[in-house]
Amino acid sequence: MKAIIPIILFTLLSISALGQLTEQELDHNNAATTISNSGSFFTSPSNGSAGYEIPKGGGVDAIYASQFWFGAQEINGMLHTSIGGNNQGTDVDQGPFSSTNSYTNPDYDRTYMITLCQEEIDNFVLWWECSNGPGDPGCSTVMQPSSDVLNSIYDWPGNGNPAIGQAAQLAPFFDRNGDGVYDPIGGDYPLIKGCCATYMIQNDQGNPHTVSGSDPIGIEMHYLFYQFGANTDLYNTTFVDVMVINRGTQNYPEFACSFMADADLGDASDDYFGSDSTTNTMIFYNSDNLDGGGYLDNPPAIGITALELPSTSIMSYGFAPSTAAQAWYLLNGLQPNGAPLVDPNGDITTFLVYGDPNDPTQWNETSAGYVTGDRRGLNTTKVQSFNSGDTLLQSYAIVFSEGGNHLENASNVINLAGWAKTFYDTEIDNGCEAGGVASTPELSNTEISIYPNPNNGIFTIESPNDQIKSIQVFDLAGKEIGFTKEGSLVWNVSLQDAASGVYIINIQTETGMIAERLVVE
Repeated sequence: MKAIIPIILFTLLSISALGQLTEQELDHNNAATTISNSGSFFTSPSNGSAGYEIPKGGGVDAIYASQFWFGAQEINGMLHTSIGGNNQGTDVDQGPFSSTNSYTNPDYDRTYMITLCQEEIDNFVLWWECSNGPGDPGCSTVMQPSSDVLNSIYDWPGNGNPAIGQAAQLAPFFDRNGDGVYDPIGGDYPLIKGCCATYMIQNDQGNPHTVSGSDPIGIEMHYLFYQFGANTDLYNTTFVDVMVINRGTQNYPEFACSFMADADLGDASDDYFGSDSTTNTMIFYNSDNLDGGGYLDNPPAIGITALELPSTSIMSYGFAPSTAAQAWYLLNGLQPNGAPLVDPNGDITTFLVYGDPNDPTQWNETSAGYVTGDRRGLNTTKVQSFNSGDTLLQSYAIVFSEGGNHLENASNVINLAGWAKTFYDTEIDNGCEAGGVASTPELSNTEISIYPNPNNGIFTIESPNDQIKSIQVFDLAGKEIGFTKEGSLVWNVSLQDAASGVYIINIQTETGMIAERLVVE
């Protein structure tokens, strides 16, 4: 077990602030995950053990803990931050935001955390319809759901209590009679994604912010962790939806949402970190090809990719932010002292070590010769307006790569991130039946010609059969330097103002998409 690190673990001293502390297991596929309402996920607050075991049953964890960080800045510059629980305390509380500050009400003794599988929900619906309908011959074989399943469905937080300042509607549900009231006795039932899911509601106002030390933002957070059981890629992937609602009265011209991961791949002391701005992914991988923590030879890599909104920064850090300003710097892709991050070319970037980990010519921890060690990362999305009543939705995929050596696995995380994005865009709402075969295929490199390459910024893109619908050009720091959209089989492109270097060009045709490297000399 990893040594207790101050920025992560949530000790018993602060448990009382969250009321009833509970943890549940989500392990429908090859990842066995621990979800708790402590404010830190993928770790057990009761004993401090890691809680993202993959492959399931192998006894080795790829993630030690994760949190969600939120930050907001008022127009006058005042900062508000919210960081999940750790041994310093917590910035979060269980349950919905209360406009009347009624967090001592007995209603908040609930955990507001439910784990259900779609098969259990489907059986409940069939049982209810058989019990309340005209009766079908097949109903004789329908069994009543177990008491645990019934309790989970009945406890689903579909509605809040406006009498104590909660919103009237909370978690999503099927509303059989359309009255806006969650009534499972009347046939309503929870709506989830994937085959099995854990839903949880928290807020950042019910407890003093003893981690970041700031005033509350005034937000309500809805989390949905979910898994599928289909094919190889889905079998190794966990998805997370985060819905943040500004329930307070303050308008914010700047707001940031970030997925923090302390991703220890077996042994925590020999890891490296990377980022890929083109797929909005942060990457954790072993610094050599032998892991001393259980993965042994050819250790895997793991990545967290943003799916709904693009990442604005991906950073690694090695200290516990003790002020709202320090947390805000990190959420803005800045160094801990507020200085900008500068890459080896002298250019400012908000994506740390953004090169392909398997390419020694690019900026990565291996090529830079950085000291190996424990790595923590922040995958952040920042928006320029988050006013009272606004909602922000961000989604993530946690992808896992194995089968190659340590650098090949790290590089393959980028490919898996692209697959996860396509799956999210095309199949994520198909329920547990989603097969994971992306409906937008990746094109073969031989179908697209880019010439000359290398070039002086003037080049041609040619597609033999399908019209090119759009192209986007990014530098390796993630900055978009060119974008064109039209329809043609042949495009003549001019990037004469582009500096010499390597660029990524995304090409979308009528039948697929490809990302190619472009060299400008």
